[in-house]
Amino acid sequence: MPASPTTALTINELRTAVGRYNGYGRTYASLNSDQKADIDDVVLRGLRRFYTPEMTGLDKRPHRWSFLMPATDIVVNANASWTHGSGGVTFAYNKSTSVLTITGDTFPSWANKSLVRFGGRQRRATATGGTTVTLAPVPDPDGAYTFASGDSVVVHHIAVPFPTSVVGFAGSRFRVDGPTYDHWATVASHHQIETEMTWNATLRSVGWVEKVGLRPASTTVGTESQLVEALLWPPPVYAQVIRARVQIAPDSGIDAGGTGVPLGGALHGETILAAVLATAEEYWGARDSKHRETYAQRLVASIELDRMNEGTRLVGYNGDGTGDDEHRWRLQTFTLNGVDI
Repeated sequence: MPASPTTALTINELRTAVGRYNGYGRTYASLNSDQKADIDDVVLRGLRRFYTPEMTGLDKRPHRWSFLMPATDIVVNANASWTHGSGGVTFAYNKSTSVLTITGDTFPSWANKSLVRFGGRQRRATATGGTTVTLAPVPDPDGAYTFASGDSVVVHHIAVPFPTSVVGFAGSRFRVDGPTYDHWATVASHHQIETEMTWNATLRSVGWVEKVGLRPASTTVGTESQLVEALLWPPPVYAQVIRARVQIAPDSGIDAGGTGVPLGGALHGETILAAVLATAEEYWGARDSKHRETYAQRLVASIELDRMNEGTRLVGYNGDGTGDDEHRWRLQTFTLNGVDI
């Protein structure tokens, strides 16, 4: 990995600045545990302050930093399908427990994030155990189901977990790339998609994702990370990749020995430093507000700089928008003297 610029701000520089501000001195390693904890509390709070900036009057909403909105790929698996009685594979469905069991094969590892179709039903899977899939408990007007030779079971990949740092989408339209077909998908409410999955008896199996919703992967409070996952509709048939821009919550870098550069530290180092020192003023109840005033000024400058960098993404050649895939649809061609332009 290339080294950061020598002008990039590091965690150790922030620690040194906070230590000097409060009279602890410049040498972080020589401090006691309480003093180190104070400094790291201030650094962490200052970083949070910068990454989720307060309103500045420049916008009607808080600014979103471009460097916290990277592009990522959502890899969608092709569906898995079987025929009861073919190749030694059979199925059994227990209505009372909502468990579907396969014999002679196993369900894919992602089956707990799937939509299962059989016997005119389509049910969301909530868990998988290799040879069993537990389906969401909903009213089943058709009652029990007994498989007959030739009956099909199809499992669609409909939810893809994101990395722990991803907290949301940064756009409203995404590019969907497949082996023979490309198109745009849009953001939708995950409640709308889940309702359609549960109750829509007539499934449109177009094969390609048209809508993407974001939902919590876990609602457990406590030790589990607050993960999110992408919910897909209609259920995909083919393998495909959704290229999306996402919003991330960065790691602080405090636990990495202090030599790391926080995100944004290469370009907005002085603003991050001002945010941390402004937090130090508040942390220790200083009457002086010079660092808070400096941070307010630096924040405005950094937002404007970030806007300039983000704006070039859409400029392209002669302002034609080719700097970003989402805007290429604006381009049109015409013929002049027999030449396509």
